[in-house]
Amino acid sequence: MPYSIEWDKKVVRCTFSGNVSGKELIDCNMSIYGNPNFDDIRLRIFDMLNVTEISFNRDDVIIVAAYDRAATKVNPRVKCALVSADQVFYKLSDVYQNENIDSPWDSKTFHTLSEALEWGCPY
Repeated sequence: MPYSIEWDKKVVRCTFSGNVSGKELIDCNMSIYGNPNFDDIRLRIFDMLNVTEISFNRDDVIIVAAYDRAATKVNPRVKCALVSADQVFYKLSDVYQNENIDSPWDSKTFHTLSEALEWGCPY
């Protein structure tokens, strides 16, 4: 599996590695939504620092954005951080943010995990 999910109080961190497909990106999100801790989280981090190949595209990101819009009805208090050094992720993150411009969720892209935690840490 190219991702792992770690829950820590009000933070969920999804760490991706290797080749990541659109299906895996969507499956990871579905795992988060289906977890009983989802109602309490305040920060979701997608850590893409160890991804070596991106096998998803703009359409996959639009699907994720649509699922996230639906998830805001369950938990409207989430900040979404994407962590990556790859410029392709920054472009895909722009697609996500444009799709969710009116979302109650705030989202931002970072170069380091510490920046993401500093921005969104609920403690």
